[in-house]
Amino acid sequence: MIHFTLLLLLLTLSMCAFAMPSKETIVSHAVKIEHLDQLPNQLLSLLTPYRVILIGEIHGTKELPAFCLGILKMLAVDKNTPVILALEISEAEQPIFDEFMGTGNSQVFEKSSLFTDKQQYGISSEAMVQLLTSLRKIDNVRVLCSLSKDSPSKASFQENQEERDFKWAAFILKQLCSKETPRVVVMGGSIHLSLIPYMLGNVPLKTMGYYLLHSKECPLTQAQVLAIDIKFKDVNAWVCFSDTCENMDAPPATRCGEMSHSIPENNYSTALNWDSYFLMETSEGHNTTLFIRKLSASKPFIP
Repeated sequence: MIHFTLLLLLLTLSMCAFAMPSKETIVSHAVKIEHLDQLPNQLLSLLTPYRVILIGEIHGTKELPAFCLGILKMLAVDKNTPVILALEISEAEQPIFDEFMGTGNSQVFEKSSLFTDKQQYGISSEAMVQLLTSLRKIDNVRVLCSLSKDSPSKASFQENQEERDFKWAAFILKQLCSKETPRVVVMGGSIHLSLIPYMLGNVPLKTMGYYLLHSKECPLTQAQVLAIDIKFKDVNAWVCFSDTCENMDAPPATRCGEMSHSIPENNYSTALNWDSYFLMETSEGHNTTLFIRKLSASKPFIP
């Protein structure tokens, strides 16, 4: 998992470094979202061509699980096509998630190393459990923990991250190439879901999104993958972080809690006064933007 302070710095720099759409383009093409968990019908035609939807998120916020629910509710209308929600969570957690999806009893998470870890990185949040609870009411959506349960074996940070994301992509492609031919929605860290290698300093980091397009077995085309990048003006998220971060091999987290960050005003935040909107565009590594003016923290779920 990439250090949170480094992640926010990279997100800030990326919004400044890459070509940003003009205000006129945003005003002409943005789709207003009033409620993140109840998306406008206009989005359905935009989503229909894609087999995989990658939702790049900042962990530990309320809004991204709500948006994911909105996407899944919209896709689940087609009862003939199963939908998978693939979470950035170890496969070792799958039996616990299956039990919760079957019973709705949140006490099962007492058996989860993810939910009981002292360092809560925001993945096992109250908002995530609310998402899972809502999905129990939707028949043709399956929830899968999609990260390999085997720890990366490489020596360097870059090699470990690439091994992790290669195995993650292989899991997603295995589901897509099954007889069911489902549609897959992936929730994961925004950097990992980039369709091109992400530059960490001078180091190109191959990502899960990249491997989806470059696998030797059952690769996807870019026309089949919708990669949604989250952009915001202000964020307050529940994270674990260390007090120092001198290089990419970040030290272990020393504190957990809410952290806030703001992005300087730019075309995304000033073109419209809407709280949230969806914008198809061509940008570095992602082909869609979800703008949410303010992201708010979701605390860890306590079983």
